[in-house]
Amino acid sequence: MAAQTASLDGATEVRDVHLKVDTRFANVKVVGEEGMEARDKNMPRNLHNAAELFLRCGLVGNAEKLQETTNAMFKILASDPDGAAHSLGRGAVCWSCGYCGLAKDPEAKAPVCGACGADDANWLRVLADKKQEVPWIQAKTLTPEEAAQRKQAEIAAKRAEVEANVKKALAERSKS
Repeated sequence: MAAQTASLDGATEVRDVHLKVDTRFANVKVVGEEGMEARDKNMPRNLHNAAELFLRCGLVGNAEKLQETTNAMFKILASDPDGAAHSLGRGAVCWSCGYCGLAKDPEAKAPVCGACGADDANWLRVLADKKQEVPWIQAKTLTPEEAAQRKQAEIAAKRAEVEANVKKALAERSKS
């Protein structure tokens, strides 16, 4: 897919942007709201259509965010996740920022974007093998305390690795 123009500070910048969208994006269906939107033939039916719409409107950043967040979900699905480090639920696409992921309140009638908080979003249905519906999956969002603990654990593991390598190098040096 390509976008030809983008608007910056009221001026139009002409550029050629190519966005490679996985064919599996067509298996993530956009669920239209009851009423007009569900019958609107211009409403994107899937995330592939949504990415095309963003590019046609010059919303390159939104298209890139859609691609990034959806590819992350597909990568997790392909890794045979155990669920411990992941959150599962009902996904949504945000028309304001392009984020695809878990909505702030998965039980709400209408989704609110899990990234920017906008209520301009639609629910998604993820179809595996074009038939079986699976929940949206993404890396768990950590609280600041959890993030700090994880960072400390990573630092401690790296320190232990470096100390082991130094100890091994000193032992080899003393042998020679």
